[in-house]
Amino acid sequence: MRFLKMGVLACAAAAAACSSSTTSPVTVPVDAEAIPDAVAAVQDAVAASRDAGVDVAALKEAAAASTFTQVYNNIISPICVQCHNPGGIGVSMGHLDMSTKAAAFTDLVGVEAAGIACGGKGVRVVAGNANNSILYKKVDPGQPAPCGAKMPLGLAPLTEAQANEIESWINAGALND
Repeated sequence: MRFLKMGVLACAAAAAACSSSTTSPVTVPVDAEAIPDAVAAVQDAVAASRDAGVDVAALKEAAAASTFTQVYNNIISPICVQCHNPGGIGVSMGHLDMSTKAAAFTDLVGVEAAGIACGGKGVRVVAGNANNSILYKKVDPGQPAPCGAKMPLGLAPLTEAQANEIESWINAGALND
């Protein structure tokens, strides 16, 4: 994974560096002896990117961020849809339909919480801010639910890795990929 992230950074840095006439392109080595030179080239490209105004920290975070497709396929579909479907308690009481990826995204991002327990208590997903998102607070095993019950209702809590995946997606802007 580290090499993938470095590759993404190298590509982004190289793209930014291409706009400058004072830098040379970054090449990928084919043998192990060339790796130190490649690392130096990536470091030079990152420095050139910073000089060109590219936010390298944001690139690193974006390279590591979870996507909505990952969150939906890994967590929402197998766990949440059991209740959050048109005939389930998650829709009748919480007014939150997650039966499809499109329905889930539409009902989550930038939407005020609704239903009996959480209506008027905040926004379900605040893009870029997991700590102010009701969804994240309700599934994070490290904090109490801000309203209603912890989720998933009646099941084992999400693992820390699952909660981190949701947090990563939200903090990266809660984009619909």
